[in-house]
Amino acid sequence: MFNLKGKSFIVTGAASGIGRAIALVLGEAQASVAVADYDPGGAADTATMLNKSGANAQAIKADVRDEKDVKAMVDRAMATYERLDGAANVAGISTRSLKLCELSLADWRNCIAVNLTGAFLCLKYQIPAMLKTGGGSIVVVSSTAATQGGCVRKRNTHVVLAMDIDLAYVLREIWHASLTKVFAKQACCPATACRQI
Repeated sequence: MFNLKGKSFIVTGAASGIGRAIALVLGEAQASVAVADYDPGGAADTATMLNKSGANAQAIKADVRDEKDVKAMVDRAMATYERLDGAANVAGISTRSLKLCELSLADWRNCIAVNLTGAFLCLKYQIPAMLKTGGGSIVVVSSTAATQGGCVRKRNTHVVLAMDIDLAYVLREIWHASLTKVFAKQACCPATACRQI
């Protein structure tokens, strides 16, 4: 295991799933972790797990759709840890349970706000904070769910391949790839590295 003692990180979407797993691995490596999520209870649970294991963690309620929340998240992490060495931007939602023709405009806008605008806002505020203390690394987590799916259905005697593709996730993949490249070039690399995974 690598040692990140003295380093601090923000993990968005850390109340559960991949975000929680990343936060726990960072804590195991002795990093300080700002556990950020829209779900304050889940974020608090993750922070409690980290603190019980000897890590230094704080839960932050943050809605990545809201610029004030994202700025406050970064400001709070900086105020607590006095530096920001890295971030894992994991927060994201899916519309996979709905077919595109059944998706409401409100659901579409919410998905775009979390998956696209949220990633943008996190990078916008994380990079300047990292540069104040020498740079760092940012990972923007995407999903292969955009290209997964499919089942074969028979309609009369014709076989139709029905791809169960989440269009909002497809756009997230394209957007994250482009966004991370732009921010990486503009962030005075190599002081700050942005990667999409």
